[in-house]
Amino acid sequence: MELVLQVESHHHKVALICSGKLVAGDEAEALQAALSRLLEASEGVTLNLGSVYKIDCAGLGVIADAARRARLAGRSFELCAVPDAVWRMLRLTGLHQALTIQGVQPSAASFAA
Repeated sequence: MELVLQVESHHHKVALICSGKLVAGDEAEALQAALSRLLEASEGVTLNLGSVYKIDCAGLGVIADAARRARLAGRSFELCAVPDAVWRMLRLTGLHQALTIQGVQPSAASFAA
């Protein structure tokens, strides 16, 4: 598995920090399980994607599902430190309109011109 998850607690909200790739298989299943536990046990979750270097439709699906479940349960769910490559996928799929996103990290390529 090439995904590392780290939980940081901040009062009644938690931050889940993801490092690696968020793709179909063990990685997406691990994120799904972690988000389910955290959404049940806290008032809200911030998903930090700052160290995610690859995401596919399974990863996007886990994020969309967590946002939906949080909304239904009256909890907050937001993304932060979104890498440029992940941001492009969110925009391509239209998910950026359905999510609360606190920051996008520009890539080095964004500055080359």
